Amino acid sequence: MNLSAIMPGMEIEYRSRDGKRKTRVRTGTVRQVTKSCIAIDGPKYPDTILVNDLLSGQTEILNLGEGEIDMAKVAPTKEVLQEVFDRKGTVSRVAQELRVSMPTAKKWLMEAGILPAENLRPSVETLKNLWFELGTIAQIAKRLDVSTATAKQWLVDAGILDGLGQPIIENTEPADHVHCDNCGKDLGYGEEDCIVEADETVLCSMCHENLLKMQNQEPVPDDKAPAEPFTTERLENLGRTEKPANIPPPLVMTPGEELPRARVPYTLSEYNKAVKAGQPVPALSDTPAIGRVKVQLIATILAEYKDGIVDYDDALQLTRGILDLGVA
Repeated sequence: MNLSAIMPGMEIEYRSRDGKRKTRVRTGTVRQVTKSCIAIDGPKYPDTILVNDLLSGQTEILNLGEGEIDMAKVAPTKEVLQEVFDRKGTVSRVAQELRVSMPTAKKWLMEAGILPAENLRPSVETLKNLWFELGTIAQIAKRLDVSTATAKQWLVDAGILDGLGQPIIENTEPADHVHCDNCGKDLGYGEEDCIVEADETVLCSMCHENLLKMQNQEPVPDDKAPAEPFTTERLENLGRTEKPANIPPPLVMTPGEELPRARVPYTLSEYNKAVKAGQPVPALSDTPAIGRVKVQLIATILAEYKDGIVDYDDALQLTRGILDLGVA
């Protein structure tokens, strides 16, 4: 590239593109010219123009006449292109390495015979087949060995995707997609994360690992006896340290030795009914647990009086009888 027309101290006006693909026109004074860049003193801060940006068209000097600067894009030798392509593997990475645009890198690779022209951009029919087969931009880019941005642009140009990347042509899931028989995970075409068992069961790596853990785990012996039904005999024996067979038989008194016992009504309403019916009832003061029974009976009287079960007079008489105050 001939940069002899650009001299230090020259005022130049140049247009460059930023990261958002917007052009911006700047002016500055040339401070130094080298084989790889041009150093410029701008109005506010210094700037640099790379020679590769001039070759790729990313930067353009506007105030130089035609013919004053040779902007021809000189391709590297075939050996250099082959070495870069073998190391990078894709056109976009080759373009980044050589600091040129992707069209320029593609042209150089095709002219050098490294990348055949027919394989640079697949046909519309090929892209449709890949879309029906793979179904995602990332998988198509991986298959074609290009970037996802390139694959997306090809699909948009072919009418398969719209400008926002949404599919215009519906793709159906290929019939040969592999799924895990246990959890149902989509394993693609079974190339990765797919394990086939001896019985032809397809498992993902996680389900296969869980299966191995279950197979290597020793069975836990079931030493617990089956639960017995809740019978009356079992409920009576709960909490006993001795077996029922070792429990001594209860002491049985003869009818002459056993004292007659009268049943005390469980509720005051029964007690009241017995009193009104003239039936003999024991005195409350003869109860073995005097204090506890009195408290329980008085609490029951108050509760039944509050609920309207007994009237005021009955509640008063019963309370006085419990407290041994006599009949009012």
